[in-house]
Amino acid sequence: MSKKITLKGDIGKIDVELKDLTFAERKEFNDILYEKSFTDLNFSDYVNLVQIATNLTDEMLNNYSDTDIAKIADRAYVLINNKKK
Repeated sequence: MSKKITLKGDIGKIDVELKDLTFAERKEFNDILYEKSFTDLNFSDYVNLVQIATNLTDEMLNNYSDTDIAKIADRAYVLINNKKK
């Protein structure tokens, strides 16, 4: 079951639906995070995380600010890994 999230973005509300990740997608998602410390993630890392966790296209992502994309990735991390507890 997918999960809808709502965040406060730089220019308004962000509504995003997280996918139900396969185990392979979950491994890929977490590998990106654990290759570096959280403070060393770059913009491409955040974009990759969001692309794994959602069905947002490049065109859709281009409408968000860098910090909006990082917020989506952060929220996705919490929800993806929290459901396993």
